[in-house]
Amino acid sequence: MLYFSIRGTWFAKCRVIFCVNMSKPILLLTGCNGLLGQKLLATLPSSLPYTVVAISKKSPQVPLPTNVVYCQLDLTHTVVVEELFENLRPALVLHTAALTLPDKSEQNQEEAYLQNVTVVESLCRLANLHHSFFVQLSTDFVFDGTAMLLTEETNPNPINYYGQTKYLAEEIVKNTPISWAIVRTCLVFGVLAQPSRSNILLWVIRNLQAGNPINVVADQLRTPTLAEDLAKGCWQVVLAKATGVWHIAGNELMSPYQFALKVAEVFELDATLISPTNAQEFKEIATRPLLTGFNTNKAQELLHFMPTPIEDALRFCKQMIDNTQQVI
Repeated sequence: MLYFSIRGTWFAKCRVIFCVNMSKPILLLTGCNGLLGQKLLATLPSSLPYTVVAISKKSPQVPLPTNVVYCQLDLTHTVVVEELFENLRPALVLHTAALTLPDKSEQNQEEAYLQNVTVVESLCRLANLHHSFFVQLSTDFVFDGTAMLLTEETNPNPINYYGQTKYLAEEIVKNTPISWAIVRTCLVFGVLAQPSRSNILLWVIRNLQAGNPINVVADQLRTPTLAEDLAKGCWQVVLAKATGVWHIAGNELMSPYQFALKVAEVFELDATLISPTNAQEFKEIATRPLLTGFNTNKAQELLHFMPTPIEDALRFCKQMIDNTQQVI
């Protein structure tokens, strides 16, 4: 066991003590309160050869697995993060934390740059210093929407500020002299007991349950991704220490409107409340790429990643809600 403390400007009036099992190398997981972060903790592989230290800015939203150590800190406080790295010397960093809201990123560009670029720059520097394998989560929004079923070799060309920050983060990772992987994904959905924020699945369910008519974009195409599938794909990258860029997503191309209709069908809700619209009429602050969606052949062939068919994924989500009697 290693006991250590970390202090810094964020911990001005407190001293936080950790007890970490150092018999295994350390894996730092950032963003553990987000949709993906919680699914990563819920799907920890039994064969994982690491002690997991989970990091988030807020207190845990759900009970943590017994073999996970929690660390509450703000990744923008570099001095504190440096001390954490110095004490733990992580073998692997799985970085999922980010400002992922395109409209908020467009309106708050300084914050988006800090969270999505500056933090990655700092983490990569520390990963290089401590010889950590670095895994960065990214998005289909690094592309311009002029093509679909994109491969890992397709050249990024972001058209909104969120996409720009994620592209810049990718370039930082690629140009850092460490072993790295970038995992891109697309339109992630899922169910959590304590969601940090909504996603397209929960938004559709909540509105239809309340009897609210909704307009859903029909001229954008994506490959919707079950959060559990994304988590499993990330663990496959981690276990294989698979370097390079990986597309981890669903394998069915559809519009958000078609996805909403599938949700209504599986959850037995009123589909007549759903109306199609187009991106021009559905006013959003940040421009969305029209066509994306991922080709996941590389991950399927080399990592044995198998995305869940969309109807099965939605039935899985419905079963989760039914089993817990959760109110969406």
